[in-house]
Amino acid sequence: MKEIQMKILVDIDGVSGDLVGEVLDRLNERRDMKFTHEHITEWNFFHPDSDIFNDEELADVNEIFCQEGLTNEIKLMPGIKETLEKLVKEGHEIVWLTAPWKLSKTWCYDRTVWIERELGHISKNIIFAWNKECIPGDILIDDNPEFLMKWKKHNLMGQTILFKQPWNIKVGKEQGLHFMNDWNDVQSLNVAMTCKRLFR
Repeated sequence: MKEIQMKILVDIDGVSGDLVGEVLDRLNERRDMKFTHEHITEWNFFHPDSDIFNDEELADVNEIFCQEGLTNEIKLMPGIKETLEKLVKEGHEIVWLTAPWKLSKTWCYDRTVWIERELGHISKNIIFAWNKECIPGDILIDDNPEFLMKWKKHNLMGQTILFKQPWNIKVGKEQGLHFMNDWNDVQSLNVAMTCKRLFR
């Protein structure tokens, strides 16, 4: 039987590339601090309501987010190339679905350059959107539980995968979302794809 092709929507920050790590590296160097991923316990750590940073640190975080070239310098997540290359060979379509940062003048350009350099051989299809629920697909892989839950409401037959990060574990468990530990966690990815085939 011929493999059913799927459109797999893949987030960038916290899923394909380590934006948080780059931001923390710059913050730590600036303030001689030692923040790690484990300190980031909520997705919107850059928001004024967040309790993770004090006011001065938060101001630095938001200034770093606006720096030219930031999204072109993040590290690639381990294992992503190998896993997605295999999916493409199996006939599945990969679409990069990422939220823009409107306060940065070069965010989308830098992000596009990074994707084409690091992952362009897998897919050059890029969609910038905050309202990810408006983008149809078979599977959405994201690190933001809210994005996944909204997307599922608008794509009832689609499957969602929460890419495990310190900032989404609590909410993800509370909402009963399907976790993927990393890009080597092929079993979790296969479960979502099998469910999609059954309900297609």
